[in-house]
Amino acid sequence: MLRIFSRKSILVICFTAIVLLVNTVNAQHLSSNSYLIGDFENAKEAINYFEEDKSDYNIGFSIHINYALDSNELYVESSDSYVTFQQYVEALKVYLDKNPSKVVPLFINYEGPENWLKQVLNKANLDDYCFFLPAGEKWPNLEEIRDTGKRLIIFSFHQTNDEDKIINYAWDHIAEFPFTNFDSPIFEGYYSNGKPENELLLLRHFEKSNIEKSKIDESWLNLSENNFSILHAIKCWQLCGKRPNFIMVEGKHIRKIYYLNYVLRDFPSISGVVSYRNKPLEQVFWENKVKAITNGYYSFPVVEDEAPVLRPYQHGYSFRPSNIQVTEEYLKKGVINFTAFPLSLDEELTGAFTFNGKINNLIKPASSTKNFKCEFAKDIVKGEVLKFQDSSYAVFGIPDDFGIRKSSFTISLNIKLSELDLENDYFLIGANEKEYRKSLHVNIRKGIPYFGFYGSDVSVYKKLEPSKWYNLVVRYDIKNQEQSIFINGKQHGSSTGHPSYIGESELMLGRGFIQEGHLSGYIDDLYIWNRALSNNEIKTVFSDGVKVEKKNNLVFIFLTLITLVVLALVILMVVRRRRSVKFQTTRVKSFKTSEILGSKINTITLFGGFRVYDKHGKDITLKFPPKIKELFLIILLYSVKSTRGISSQKITNIIWHGFSTKKASNNRSVSFNKLRSAISDIEGISINFESGYWKITWNESFICDYLRVSSILKQLDKSRPEKYKELFQYVKSGKFLENSNWEWLEEFQTSINFDVVDALNDYALTLDELKEQAQAFEVYTLVIKIDDLNEQALQYIVSYLKSKESQTRARYYYDKFCEKYFEAYDEKYHIEFQDLI
Repeated sequence: MLRIFSRKSILVICFTAIVLLVNTVNAQHLSSNSYLIGDFENAKEAINYFEEDKSDYNIGFSIHINYALDSNELYVESSDSYVTFQQYVEALKVYLDKNPSKVVPLFINYEGPENWLKQVLNKANLDDYCFFLPAGEKWPNLEEIRDTGKRLIIFSFHQTNDEDKIINYAWDHIAEFPFTNFDSPIFEGYYSNGKPENELLLLRHFEKSNIEKSKIDESWLNLSENNFSILHAIKCWQLCGKRPNFIMVEGKHIRKIYYLNYVLRDFPSISGVVSYRNKPLEQVFWENKVKAITNGYYSFPVVEDEAPVLRPYQHGYSFRPSNIQVTEEYLKKGVINFTAFPLSLDEELTGAFTFNGKINNLIKPASSTKNFKCEFAKDIVKGEVLKFQDSSYAVFGIPDDFGIRKSSFTISLNIKLSELDLENDYFLIGANEKEYRKSLHVNIRKGIPYFGFYGSDVSVYKKLEPSKWYNLVVRYDIKNQEQSIFINGKQHGSSTGHPSYIGESELMLGRGFIQEGHLSGYIDDLYIWNRALSNNEIKTVFSDGVKVEKKNNLVFIFLTLITLVVLALVILMVVRRRRSVKFQTTRVKSFKTSEILGSKINTITLFGGFRVYDKHGKDITLKFPPKIKELFLIILLYSVKSTRGISSQKITNIIWHGFSTKKASNNRSVSFNKLRSAISDIEGISINFESGYWKITWNESFICDYLRVSSILKQLDKSRPEKYKELFQYVKSGKFLENSNWEWLEEFQTSINFDVVDALNDYALTLDELKEQAQAFEVYTLVIKIDDLNEQALQYIVSYLKSKESQTRARYYYDKFCEKYFEAYDEKYHIEFQDLI
């Protein structure tokens, strides 16, 4: 979503914003505005600013207050002048009286007694000007604040106990974006100060100390030389989903970056609430081009030449809508809300071991397990449990049995240590591999739980005691690469930045990659999910346990026989009706575009990203972890390319290259079983194997945009403009499989994207000839989104925007194109902006 500006276009934006300022901000909320907060080293300069400023800019101030022992008074820290706090607030009062429309934030850094501050404010008759908001309340709009007559908002960086309701504690309302560096801000969901749910955002990046630390030249202030400050502020906004409300800047520079104030305020954006039971969620992840982390309230900048897709994600929830493409219509509304629905606890449960006399997976009874001298014991609390002593251990499967490789997952188990070994590790779960990312381990070291993939661990500070039962849960979330440890339903440790687990060796209970690390103790109720459970779900696992119906073998055999009989009858019926119901690999029934796009039932979309919906319209994309997704796509795309599909050997060479024959065969078998399971709830599609070739067949019940686009491209004819319109409706979500980058896929992506671009160029030319320039412009903006070096699209877009007197947007498209052009060819684009007509 990051918008890149040129020097000239920034100047145009700033000029336009200044001209239109007066009548645009009155009804806006404080959280919808951006304030420059001047920190003047010389306090007299601040007072001079009060006297000289006649602008309508959103400006605030920051001061450091100290106590002078010799004069027994508060003063404002200053480099080369002495100004009392009394003098400062008196000048500030005059400033407020001169500017009755201004709402002014004042940040104070002061650690002394509060009553001294209040005495000064009272003496200056400024306490009646101070607006106070209790912690946790949402900020009103600026007009409401003005109506109270309290237009000074004082924020203290130090905790206050203000019964007089004059001074707000900053970190009750504001979150401070962590400063990392200017070139590439980093945000992992944590703030330097304040809570994630706080409504307002503070940036300190432009303070003198951070500028000097980063050795940034003062040219960053000059728009005629660069637009660094805007890019940086918008990038921070983009990452945390909060508009920068307060931007600290050295006081002497404040006039030079007034423009930042309005560019941020007027920047196109979308906002809303993600809620569960009408309450905002505490944390939400967003699967956009730039992955963001917000609380339940969010705000994102939006670029005109993109139609971003908002897709919220949080452990343990599905969302309605599951995703939204931000169109012009949504931008006009400015608000999109999402509702969260909790998943069932058995959703994606892939392993369940209760150890009632057996080591078997109740979810998948046929899975391979091995017992090496483990015994079953009767525990007074848990009943029958698995006992480990004298180097005993058990194998409970391989990673692919549970779908935890390259995927999110959660593992829960109850444990009791017989004794506490202060020298060696106790492995609860381990693997024989001893390589980075390949050795899954959950172990106890000197009583402290650890969890990781070898060289990539998280631990906790809580020490486990012998002879006590604990519910231990480890969770890995691939979305934000987070490892977490929970003890008795409570999160005790978490860290991000951990790449996913990729090991393949057997998983063991009571043993790990260190041979001496055998467990002495007991394990009960092992459960595995190939998704990240929510914190509330983990609390439920601890408090209520997990209910899994055990499969009765006789019933299972009986049901299997019934299923086989029914299957035989179905096959017979299919054979007889083969002529009337034709499954095909390259043709699809012609539907009305509106019907297809309006329904998500039995649908898979590939343009703009990979999404899967079952026969009920439920988003089941999470059932396709990376390897299963790749397997599905390679069969689907080759099924369209060739009526035979793709050979089993070619699939193996691509996906399991370098594996031994036996290992590749085992992995292939497991993956195909998972793929069949994943598509079992999608009607109208099946996977077939014939004469050594795999292919996907489908009928009219199944909807896939790629299949329809492939068909439309073969039918295009300028005498049938409705086909071009239908094509546009299918592909407007974005590039084909935009976020997938397997080497084998590049051929398909290049081919379909080029074909689509050629067709869209023809469509846009036809629209232009029909004098439908607005629609042609919409088509060309999609073209340049797919092919960012398409000169035909650039020339039309710039020409169209110039004709609409939108020089700013025209310049933006041109500069962005030039930047991409230079990156690709290492030379400047040969046509100047003014020459594009």
